Amino acid sequence: MRRLVFLFLLFPVFLFAGDGTTLVVPPFEHCWGVHKGTEEKLKLLLGKDKSFNDPQGLSCVKLFAWDDTTTDEDDDELTVYGVNSGNNEIIYNNSMHSLGIWGNRYGSEVKMSSPKGIAADPEGNVYIADCGAHRVVYLVNDGKDLHFVNTIGDDILSAPFDIALDSRGFLYVTDTVKSAIFKFSPDGEFVTAIGEGVLWSPKGIDVVDMGEKWRYYNEEFIAVVDSFSMRVVRLSMDGRLEGRVSSSDYFASPVEFNYLALDYMNDIWVTDRVNHIIHKFDHHLSFLTVFGGYGTKNGQFVEPRGICIWRRYGQTFVSERIGAQYFWIGTDIKDLSVKRDGDELRISYTLTERSLVTVEILDRKGKKRLDTPINKTVLKAGRRTTVWRIPREHLGRGVILVRITAEPRYSSKGHLVSTREKKAKI
Repeated sequence: MRRLVFLFLLFPVFLFAGDGTTLVVPPFEHCWGVHKGTEEKLKLLLGKDKSFNDPQGLSCVKLFAWDDTTTDEDDDELTVYGVNSGNNEIIYNNSMHSLGIWGNRYGSEVKMSSPKGIAADPEGNVYIADCGAHRVVYLVNDGKDLHFVNTIGDDILSAPFDIALDSRGFLYVTDTVKSAIFKFSPDGEFVTAIGEGVLWSPKGIDVVDMGEKWRYYNEEFIAVVDSFSMRVVRLSMDGRLEGRVSSSDYFASPVEFNYLALDYMNDIWVTDRVNHIIHKFDHHLSFLTVFGGYGTKNGQFVEPRGICIWRRYGQTFVSERIGAQYFWIGTDIKDLSVKRDGDELRISYTLTERSLVTVEILDRKGKKRLDTPINKTVLKAGRRTTVWRIPREHLGRGVILVRITAEPRYSSKGHLVSTREKKAKI
């Protein structure tokens, strides 16, 4: 990835985010320090009367209209759309150095009421869950400006919250009152209701199907937040329950799940505005980690809401109560434990991302390598165990140091090495 200038415009930051590297701030040479959106910067660009007012859903896309087909140097230059719900407007970058606004105060043909989620595609189609008006608003981006086309689902939807698009352009709209997902064709015709009797008050949604170009696994499913923001479920494309995870299964505090997004690995990222964090699950809904915490420093959030991920490169955008942030997907090593079992040393750890892993055994000072049980091996995300059979000459040696390094295979590949160490007796 070369560079990107985004929606919420911003100030210089350091390379890595917060305590951990599950998400990382892009290096300066990629984005010139552009990482975090603030209201002050918004006012500088759009005027003193502009403000963030209840930010909600996000969508990011590489527009065909922006693509220079003679080079791949512009392939990471995205258009990012953000719902500024309290002002009933959409804020988006209409070039790589300027912003545009579409909404109630800007001569829009229809008036929105508490819009929530948003979805967009490379062809310029933009769909907004106009919750208070019980419909979806359909716009088209001509490469610079948004233009109203029509509304969808006026006689079907009650409280649309979020929208996802599949590879063929079909819309999947969650409705918190009717407790279902409503599917519409690309031209806005109602197709079917999904998840009736399975979902309760669904909110954030994303989908992946077999036509999706940027996916690691050959699978298709719908991921959705439901049960009044307490659960994440995985459904088949026709609504069969394939998996579910409730916050009480792994998390001690109450949560408020809102929006979610799938990445290239089909891992599921879910915002939690109560705990000011993002939860990450693998594509089978096994819990991987949480990232964030309350605050305004790098890697912290204040009520995160919307989240979107450009699957090709893993560019990740998160809206929060006072702005928005931009990250790359990194990797981290969590919960490292080392335990001797007879003449074996069991080294267990959790990877938050598919990674290139090396496990080294060193002397207690970490200066001399004694062995390398795993050397530059690609491992999947999740709980992993490496067993080192202790050579006879090292038994009774005393204290050794176990060092694990992990490098992401995606997004921040080549820019990040995560390292964890732990001492043990043998």
